[in-house]
Amino acid sequence: MAVAWGQMKLTVTIGLIAIVPFAVLLGQPVLREHQITIPFTAAVPDCQSVEALARSYLQSRGFSTSEDCANCQRLRSSKDLLDASGRLISTQRIRRDFSNHVPFFIWSSPLHAFVSIFARPTGQSGCNLRLEIGFNSLHRMVIGIIPVNEVMQLGSNGRLELEYLEAIRIRADGKVERDRPTVAK
Repeated sequence: MAVAWGQMKLTVTIGLIAIVPFAVLLGQPVLREHQITIPFTAAVPDCQSVEALARSYLQSRGFSTSEDCANCQRLRSSKDLLDASGRLISTQRIRRDFSNHVPFFIWSSPLHAFVSIFARPTGQSGCNLRLEIGFNSLHRMVIGIIPVNEVMQLGSNGRLELEYLEAIRIRADGKVERDRPTVAK
């Protein structure tokens, strides 16, 4: 019986060692870049105006805490997020619709988002606006019932960036006068 117990203990230990690198590999964010070119107009005469427009729009969607990153502006969510149509974005919806696929047995505390805003001139005619969104938990993730001492980080699949960029383009064209956050049910 002692041999069977030792073999079982060894098997469980090897199983845990195999799971942890899988979790670390899965937890690495894979950010996808999406960008649009916004032509300069009287309403947006330079890239600083484009970046301010993007920041204002993203703040109306739930991104609020600001921090500087290398050559960009980064906003973090500290409350509920809204998509471009004003619908609430829950952790389940992030996992299902806006991130890379995550197996059902890996879970975490509620996910929060961060977005990096990059605005670069394209000469005299316009500005390239690029968004990079990532998602992370504030606490450690769990695989099955085993806590792993790392936060969950998920890369975006690009869908949310495209929605936001299209809404920002519409605002830059002057078709919408101001941002009104709404929650559709």
